[in-house]
Amino acid sequence: MARNGPDQLKTAKETGDGLLNNLELAAGNVLELALKSGQELDKVLGLGVLLLELFLLVVEGLQAEALDVLGAQNLNDKFKLG
Repeated sequence: MARNGPDQLKTAKETGDGLLNNLELAAGNVLELALKSGQELDKVLGLGVLLLELFLLVVEGLQAEALDVLGAQNLNDKFKLG
């Protein structure tokens, strides 16, 4: 098992931050386009809710990944693996 260190945690955080920034930009672009194309407000707001739900799923996934990395680090330290 490869050792998970601070560099891997930093890289994972930077990747997660970049992904969240891209999702935020995409959500804003989708909502702006929907409004400009004359979509009804309730449809635009419904789309916003769907994008928020997607965003929350991504955040939960990033949190789970961080816990996996941290858990692996703790196991390595505890059992001197890697």
